[in-house]
Amino acid sequence: MRKLIQFLYAFRAGLVFLVLELVAVMLLVRNDSYHSSLYFNSSNRMVGNLYNGKQSFYSYMDLDRVNDSLVMENAKLRAALSVDKELPELDSATREILDPLDTVTQTSRYQFRPAHVINNNVRGSKNYLTLDKGETAGVSKGMGVVSPSGVVGRVLTVSDNYSVVASMLHSRLLVSAKLLPSGIACTVNWDGVSPEFTKVLYVARHYEVKPGDSVVASGFNGLFPEGTPIGVVGEVGRGDDASFHDIKLRLSNDFRRLDYVYVVEDLAKNELDSLMEEFRD
Repeated sequence: MRKLIQFLYAFRAGLVFLVLELVAVMLLVRNDSYHSSLYFNSSNRMVGNLYNGKQSFYSYMDLDRVNDSLVMENAKLRAALSVDKELPELDSATREILDPLDTVTQTSRYQFRPAHVINNNVRGSKNYLTLDKGETAGVSKGMGVVSPSGVVGRVLTVSDNYSVVASMLHSRLLVSAKLLPSGIACTVNWDGVSPEFTKVLYVARHYEVKPGDSVVASGFNGLFPEGTPIGVVGEVGRGDDASFHDIKLRLSNDFRRLDYVYVVEDLAKNELDSLMEEFRD
């Protein structure tokens, strides 16, 4: 303590000078608009650089998980390519038996555009993602968004270089789906409780549903390719409505760790929409 006092006493003039300089700078920033704006712009730039550095660090630390997901996805793509090469040699009847989802048709119907998730929210009742791709990259309102693990959400609005997506953790997003292996049509809608689970709606009680059953996209509206994973049934109970099961679904995606996704374009959408217009008139 005595040495600290001796040090402060020895350098008292310099310390007083530094304190007065700090006070002068604070008064200048507070009372002069030009210096104030210069200070805050500089501080915002510094904070932005810190955020960028933090994000780069987190991305680097997460490389193992990203690489694992890419390896798994490449394996799936190789399997799909091998199926595509074999199926054209079969007659149509045999192809329908071996491939009820018509893999060849699906791979030519949809186009996938990679995008990076730059903002993500999982704590509200209506959660959104922001992607770094917009109209200039071919993204438009209404397109589906998927990841290597399954369904992510639907594009709500786009700008030139960015797009906002309503994720599966959005209470107003309804996804057309079906249960496997039975193929029963159903709807998936988040109940706003947990980012890990959602609800499966409108499955009548007389259908058998068991924990471990898969739920996938139905493909009915062209938003997501048929068979895209959504989740796995966790619990089956009796809900307030006596007509339907109360089904709790564990989502295939971990929405707190989304990084890279794919925006899905249905190349047959315009043709199908024009066909349906005949029935609306």
